[in-house]
Amino acid sequence: DKHAALGLYERAKRAGEAVGTTPAERAEIRGRILLAREHLSTERTPIADVDDAITIAREAAPNRTLPELLVLRGRLRMETEAPDLARPFLEDALTTARDTGDPDLIAEVIYAIAFNRYYANDIEAMYETLLEAREHVERSGSNRAGQILNSTGNVAVLRGRLSDDPAVLAWATARA
Repeated sequence: DKHAALGLYERAKRAGEAVGTTPAERAEIRGRILLAREHLSTERTPIADVDDAITIAREAAPNRTLPELLVLRGRLRMETEAPDLARPFLEDALTTARDTGDPDLIAEVIYAIAFNRYYANDIEAMYETLLEAREHVERSGSNRAGQILNSTGNVAVLRGRLSDDPAVLAWATARA
């Protein structure tokens, strides 16, 4: 529940101001507030606010918030300019996600990269990126298998080649 999360992080910010927080805690709180507001808002988050949160999160890296903020920054760049201009932010997000060692976060960032390729109208690159995500899920034990499998199947249908990839079909059957 994003409303509850926003309230929780706003209370954490006030409590942290009263008792003191570490730089990592401040970065996490600020980033989470911004991400929750972005999710709940009908207006685009100002890029300067995202850039400020990225700077603070980068100083406290590695953390889970930095990759998520970089994905948001990439999405904002894609929405206001062009999909290919988001790539540097998404690649940076993948690097920082790998720095955390969190397999689910890494899978989420690879998934965001795949959808960036969709918006660039490059279905083949999207498919290849989803296959990379699938390999990551299998290696790491990430809990994002269902999300990756569903999107991989959808893209295979878009490509008109659902039965061309026996590995995807075998993976789907094994997960069923």
